Amino acid sequence: MSPRPAARRSWPAAVVVITAAVILLLVIGGRSEPRPEGTLAALDLPEPQPPGEVVGTLPTRGGLRADVLRPPGSGTGLPVVVLVHGCCGDRADLGTFATAVAGAGAVVLNADWSALRPGSQFEQAYQDVACAVLVAREHAAHFGGDPGRVTLVGWSDGAMAAMVVTAAGDRFSPSGCASGPGSVRPDAVVGLSGFYGWPLPVEGAYVNPRSEAFLGGPPERAARNWREATAHGWLAASAPRCAGLLVGSDHVLAEQARRYAAALRSAGHRAHLVLVPPAGDQSLLSSRTAEGRAAVREVLTAVELCPAT
Repeated sequence: MSPRPAARRSWPAAVVVITAAVILLLVIGGRSEPRPEGTLAALDLPEPQPPGEVVGTLPTRGGLRADVLRPPGSGTGLPVVVLVHGCCGDRADLGTFATAVAGAGAVVLNADWSALRPGSQFEQAYQDVACAVLVAREHAAHFGGDPGRVTLVGWSDGAMAAMVVTAAGDRFSPSGCASGPGSVRPDAVVGLSGFYGWPLPVEGAYVNPRSEAFLGGPPERAARNWREATAHGWLAASAPRCAGLLVGSDHVLAEQARRYAAALRSAGHRAHLVLVPPAGDQSLLSSRTAEGRAAVREVLTAVELCPAT
C-alpha cells in the first residue's frame, strides 16, 4: 500500500549502533507531563526484562488467531496490548516484540489480520483488527489483564488500520467475531514505523493496481473506500483522542509520522510523536537496543498519556 521501495520490506542484517544519540519527544496534551529532550541515558529507559511467555492462542474471526502472552509469574490488572503486523506478513513478524512487551508487564495479544494480502478487501481487513480488540477485552481478565486499559499497536501498514479503527469506532464493528459485545475502540493507539495512508484528495503515487484491488477500484469510482481507509480521512470527525507515533529519525516512513502528527494537531487532536535515533525495523522491535526499549516504554505508557473520556 505504501509507496516505498521494495527494499523496505527486508529485515536489516545488523542492529543499528547508537552513540550519544538523542530522542526528540514532542508531547501535546495528556495526563502525564511531557518528557524532556535528552539522550537515551537521560531518559532512564528500563533495562530489558525476562521475556514474556506465550500462554495460549485465541481465535478471532475467519480462521485468524492471536497468540496471548503475559509476564512470567502472576499478576492482575495488567495493561493489555494488541499488536497487528504489517501489510503482507503475519503475527510471527512481531513475535520478538510481543515477548518484550509482555516481559515488561503487559498481557499481549499478537494478532493476525488479513491485511493487504492478495484478495483482501479493506473493510474486512479493518474488521479483523477491530475483532482483535474485542477479543482482548473479552479475555483480558482471564490472563490477568485489565479490559479497560487496551492499547492497539500497529506496525508499518498495520498502523494505518490501527488508527482508522480507533478513530472510526463502530464503523468497523466486525461480524463473525469470536468475542461478545464490547467497544472496538481501544483506550490508546500507537503506530510503530507506521504508514498512515494518503492525504485527501488522493495523491497519484498511492494509486496503483495493488491499492485499487484492496479498495475496490480507483479513487473516482471507490471514493468512499479511499476516504475511509486512510487515517487522514477521519481527522474532521473522531480521530484518535490521542495517538502515539514512534519511528526512527532516518526511517523511510519518518515523514509519514511527521505529516500525520501535524494533521492531527491541526485538527485539534493530541499527537505524541517520538523520533528515535536512526533505527531500522528490527532494532525498533528489539528489547536489546535502546530504541527498542523506547518502543516498549511508549507502548506501556500510552494509556496513561491518553486522558479518559
